[in-house]
Amino acid sequence: MKKLLVALFCMMTVSVFACNAKSSKKVEPLPESLPTTAWFSNQFKIFWGDFVYEFNNSGKSLKKFKPSKELVDFYALAKDGKNYVITGYIQTQGKNFDAEAVRTMGITVNEMITDVYSFRCPLCLLPDFVKVKGVKSFEAGKKLERLHK
Repeated sequence: MKKLLVALFCMMTVSVFACNAKSSKKVEPLPESLPTTAWFSNQFKIFWGDFVYEFNNSGKSLKKFKPSKELVDFYALAKDGKNYVITGYIQTQGKNFDAEAVRTMGITVNEMITDVYSFRCPLCLLPDFVKVKGVKSFEAGKKLERLHK
């Protein structure tokens, strides 16, 4: 009976340590600086700073991260199902940009005029999107206000 209790105690101890080990995995923080491979508008740079600050202090993975109400309201983030998305525009380097590869990532891009696309990017994909080859510049969308009520 004592051996059974000792074995049960040992199994419980191991399972507790295993659970703690899983929950203590540290989420990799996002870099504060944007890549130097493209130009970023001031609006995008400010958004990136606020997004990185909130994410790095959340302790959550990119897939589980939910932006604050202030971030959503100020930057006009949209909710698409369970994901929050940012919208904006990119200017590409023409043939060096592969729109289909970006769409395969899960980002919506629509060509508006030659080499200028609108985009709709889930926040969880944004760190990969800013590194896409063939993009000259990024511009974050802005919240539109009604002129007359």
